[in-house]
Amino acid sequence: MPCDTNRRPWKLIHGAMLILFSLLSLSSLPAQENEPETPPPPPLPPPQARVHERLAIRAGRMFDGKSDILTKQQVILVEGTRIVQVGSAGEVHIPPGTEVLDLSNATVLPGLIDGHTHIFASGPDLDSQMLKESLQYRELEALVNAQRDLYIGFTTLRDLKTLGGMYGDVDLRTAINNGLVQGPRLQVSGRGFQTTGGFRPKGYSRDIPLPSMLETVDNPWDARKGVREQLINGADWIKFYANYDFTFAPDGTLVIPPTFTLEEIQAFVEEAHDKGHKVSCHAFGGKGLHNCLTAGVDTIEHAVQLSDDDIQQFKAKGIYLIPTLYHYQLEREHDARKYGGHMVAEVSEPNFRRAVAAGVKIGFGSGVGLGWSADLGSIERGKFADFVAVCGDPLADITELERVKFVMKGGQLLRNDLNSPGAKGCNQK
Repeated sequence: MPCDTNRRPWKLIHGAMLILFSLLSLSSLPAQENEPETPPPPPLPPPQARVHERLAIRAGRMFDGKSDILTKQQVILVEGTRIVQVGSAGEVHIPPGTEVLDLSNATVLPGLIDGHTHIFASGPDLDSQMLKESLQYRELEALVNAQRDLYIGFTTLRDLKTLGGMYGDVDLRTAINNGLVQGPRLQVSGRGFQTTGGFRPKGYSRDIPLPSMLETVDNPWDARKGVREQLINGADWIKFYANYDFTFAPDGTLVIPPTFTLEEIQAFVEEAHDKGHKVSCHAFGGKGLHNCLTAGVDTIEHAVQLSDDDIQQFKAKGIYLIPTLYHYQLEREHDARKYGGHMVAEVSEPNFRRAVAAGVKIGFGSGVGLGWSADLGSIERGKFADFVAVCGDPLADITELERVKFVMKGGQLLRNDLNSPGAKGCNQK
């Protein structure tokens, strides 16, 4: 979400951001060592058929994504896939013959948006996935992971590379958009880019040809050609790795060598922007992150270690920072063993707080950084009828978002456990 430290809900969300980022479904992150596998949610049932074209939702409480309070006794009027009117129960006239959905015992919010997922990553061993699983099998895994995210309330995802899955994300997006399968709205980035020496299976003989997790380019002209190729094959975003490996200095700071040169990054950005597409830069810090800021990318993923100048450039250029804080919490023990007691989480947390305090735009769930702010991210006339509902007040207890009970996408009801018995529903509240 874009951050505005002068408004109450964003203050609350800033203070609880570590919890909020834990909402990232584990299907979007490789499983960690010694962590039990998360069981899949129940299969999504077919969307409930709409009896009428028009639907009215009676919301006991509503967070519209724009104001700093919950409003009570609201009515949301939906026609087809979009919202046509929102207001108090006394203001909104429900036309005769309208289907009415009573959520008077719940808080209704815009559908959640995850700006950084990897639905083609399943399990702890990506090398094994690439070497042993067919592209077709991985496509099915990605579908299941996307549906898991939808089940817990993420109606929109930005997925950042297929990790060797080629353009499977493009096909999955198309299948969802065409109604062939259920799934969240997707913006995808195809293969992604790296330099020579980046992601590849490790520990194998150099004499054996091995697949690569990303497309490899090593000069500005190949970068431009690669952008053209990935866009013509259906990518929405261009994603590249400005850093890859890192180590820790004795004082606990990260040492992060760059990958691409500034000229190569400028080629990615100019070529994509000229064609109307946005650019995502993976960078933990250092020269690689600085080059991405200089070149004017649209989002920077992770940004674990930030200088004062980095923060000022984020602000001056309006670049979104997309932290993945929960991932580093999972890896605390692994990092401590690997890096002699040092952990990425100990670097990321204070730097993230500095960025928030300085007013850097933080991307997680508004749709603004995705270029979809006209369609998503708030409950107002003209936007898609994407909603989730919880039992309590998420402004008072952000962990309510971990217990989504109701999911609607484009006016189609996908899940409604609000009136289920026991802890599954809201009856005990």
